[in-house]
Amino acid sequence: MNMKWILLKGFRYYSMAKERQNKYVSNFYLNIAGFGAFFYWFGNYIKTYYATYYFTNILMLSPLVYTTITSINSVINFFWAPVMGAAVDSGKQGRLGKYRKWMLIGPNLHSLFYILSFLPIIKNEKILVPYLIVTWVCSGLCMPMILMPYYALHAKIANSPNQRTQFVARRNFFVNVAQLVYAAVSAPMIAYFAKVGGSQLWGYEGFIIVSCVLSAIFWFLEFKMIGNVEKQLLEDYPELAAKEAEAAAQGKKVKGPSIGDFFKNVFTNLPFAMVAIQQFQFGFGTGIRNMLYVYYFTEILKNPELYNVYIFLNSWMGIAATLSLPLIAKKLENTQIAFWAFVLEIIACVGSKFTLISAPWLALGLAMVYRYCSIIVGSINASMFQDTAIYAEWKNGTDTMATVIGASQVVGTISSLISSSLYSVVLIGTGYKAGEPITEQVQNGIINGITMIPLIACVAAAIAAKLNPLTNEKLIQYKKEIDERKGKLADTVPEGEA
Repeated sequence: MNMKWILLKGFRYYSMAKERQNKYVSNFYLNIAGFGAFFYWFGNYIKTYYATYYFTNILMLSPLVYTTITSINSVINFFWAPVMGAAVDSGKQGRLGKYRKWMLIGPNLHSLFYILSFLPIIKNEKILVPYLIVTWVCSGLCMPMILMPYYALHAKIANSPNQRTQFVARRNFFVNVAQLVYAAVSAPMIAYFAKVGGSQLWGYEGFIIVSCVLSAIFWFLEFKMIGNVEKQLLEDYPELAAKEAEAAAQGKKVKGPSIGDFFKNVFTNLPFAMVAIQQFQFGFGTGIRNMLYVYYFTEILKNPELYNVYIFLNSWMGIAATLSLPLIAKKLENTQIAFWAFVLEIIACVGSKFTLISAPWLALGLAMVYRYCSIIVGSINASMFQDTAIYAEWKNGTDTMATVIGASQVVGTISSLISSSLYSVVLIGTGYKAGEPITEQVQNGIINGITMIPLIACVAAAIAAKLNPLTNEKLIQYKKEIDERKGKLADTVPEGEA
């Protein structure tokens, strides 16, 4: 009885074999969602919830330092993500697979630089800041090396918009389980390592080392466990093998998408632009709220325990959203789900504006409404970006799934850049100083940053969802026509070469 058999049996409930007859699809997705993604995000949540506090209150650096580092990282990834997507699309199968090989490269490099980014070995501030820039930027560069092939492979094996949504929802279910576990164990683990190491600084480092080591181990398990996925994928889609065989017979290399293809798919793709607005709202709204909520709970309310409750409830809302999304997707199309989620986020933002001080527990409830809707939106966006790749392939004739996903990451870096910049504007502009009493001006700035600033993005995203022309019926027809084209390509290859 090996570990693979035990784990697959344990996740039997989540099997998608009925939705598609190929059993490997079910096993593939469960492996991805249950292992590497879990520990990858488990470690990364420390950046989400504690990075700003770590910089300002542990390292005693200006908020501007954090903004500078995230800005540099965002600018670099703005160019790196689409390049990485094109590299994946144009890559050869090879012995380790077109997508699978990145599970060895990306996670291990990411773990190394992530550990170094929290390693407290530099005492001189003049050296510390450049050191942090290098390690955090290198860590950020590794994320597209993980996410581009990861998203592209499971998008390739889905047959319909509904199935793509269910794939994304199930993956995000395990991501949110990771957040739930993080909420339960992060504070005790950080406290334990701080006690062992003699400082709060070492508390963070110990936590990071453990999570990164586990992440690397479980990504390797995934690499081993999905070895037959890409082989089966080629059998299901013979045109992929046919195209390579035809080129090899002519002594040519298979030419993959170029950076020009990336821009062509973006600037000629109206549905992509609509989903990009939605994704910007998701990254921007979630980002600035997470960065400022820690100050709201710890500095304004003076109640860090309530912040732990907030993180804990965030996890449960994420799980609830990812479990309910497949059921919602059976009744509504993606554009409809996104629109109504944005409407609820608008209501939550307006309500929070008037309750954050007067009724903190009610405000916490509204925050959970926003959280639930944001997870729905995040999952829907991932599926809808894949839909736009189907549309782009139907329109332009080039398979650029990973490239379009890379373009979606560009939107994420833009939203991250703007949210982190506004975070600094809010704190520095209102006169916030660590360790000093919160003034009314600072309090109002933080509250507006949590409510009114994200509200603007919510309104724009709701309009974009309404204007998106892609429907399930159109996408199914596009996929059918694409498969017909590829079938004709496979038929043109001489017998024996495919």
